[in-house]
Amino acid sequence: MDFREASTTFGIVFDGINFSYHMKQVLPSGMAQRETGQREQLPSGNTGILGVAENRYLPMSGLSFLLSGLLVLIGTLFAWSYLGYEYEGNFETEQLFGRMEAIPQDYVIKLGFSAIVLVLCALGMVAFFNARRARQMRLPFWDDSARLALLRFSTPLIIGAAFGAILVFRYGLFGLAAPISLIFYGMALILLSTASLKEMRYLGWAEVLLGLISCLVPRESLIFWALGLGLFHVIFGAFLYYRYEYA
Repeated sequence: MDFREASTTFGIVFDGINFSYHMKQVLPSGMAQRETGQREQLPSGNTGILGVAENRYLPMSGLSFLLSGLLVLIGTLFAWSYLGYEYEGNFETEQLFGRMEAIPQDYVIKLGFSAIVLVLCALGMVAFFNARRARQMRLPFWDDSARLALLRFSTPLIIGAAFGAILVFRYGLFGLAAPISLIFYGMALILLSTASLKEMRYLGWAEVLLGLISCLVPRESLIFWALGLGLFHVIFGAFLYYRYEYA
């Protein structure tokens, strides 16, 4: 290799090193400028138990939480007015613990029917607004991440529903219906936060804590349901909407 070829090769290598150095200096500042003024980005994934990367289900709309919470609050007002709920005297200790037959049959039927209608309406809202959010984000509404999120969310709910049904219908512990539902629903949200938005765990721990407090005052079950499934959802939904969706 003569002197001219050697100098040409050395110049190419030097230019490459110089270009790499400038890219390291310029790229972070350019990225910082591009990110300035933008809202916090949604998390894209996490590492599973086995160390395998898992995609998070991101199309969670704050409006679905907010409006379903308002629906629960309306349902609570309906229960107070239409069912004639009175705290002091309507439910005695024997009705809350040990004697299902002591509870008026029409109350159980009307309250159960109202709860089913509320759950179906809330699920419809969640599906509608999450699908709308998925279109806005240009993400699929139903994919592997959605199935994983649904699996993790539904597992504690199914276990809690079975456990609550045994305590209520086998042992007559009607007073534990609200605490059990809040505790296991909170656990479902905590588990969902590992496959979706991490903020879900805050609502989950709040539901668990409220359910534990509800165990101490079973007479006020309707109030704790209204707080946990109503007011907490309204606050959390407004927080999600402002953080991720508000333009």
